Amino acid sequence: MRREGQEIAAFYGSFHEVRPATRLVQTFTFEGVPDGVSLDTAVFEPAGEGRTRVTVLPVVDSLAAQDAILASGMEHGVVHGYRKLDALLADANS
Repeated sequence: MRREGQEIAAFYGSFHEVRPATRLVQTFTFEGVPDGVSLDTAVFEPAGEGRTRVTVLPVVDSLAAQDAILASGMEHGVVHGYRKLDALLADANS
C-alpha cells in the first residue's frame, strides 16, 4: 500500500478457494505482524438493482490479534479500497 509514493504498509497471502461471483477464501497477513495470519471468507450475494452484498468473515487466532488489527486503523484502508472498487465497477458498467 502506497501513499504519495511512499510504502506505508505491506500485506501478503494466498487464495485457498475461488468460486466466481459467490465466495473467496484467503489468508491475509500484515507484513508488520508476520505471525498474525487471518483466514478471511468473503461471500457475495445479489442485493437487487444490480448491487452485490459482500460479507467478509475474518478468523484470527486470538483476541489480542483481533484487537491489534482493529487498533491499526485498517478500516480507513478498507473503506478506501471499497470506494475505489465501486468507482471501477461503475466505470465498467457505463
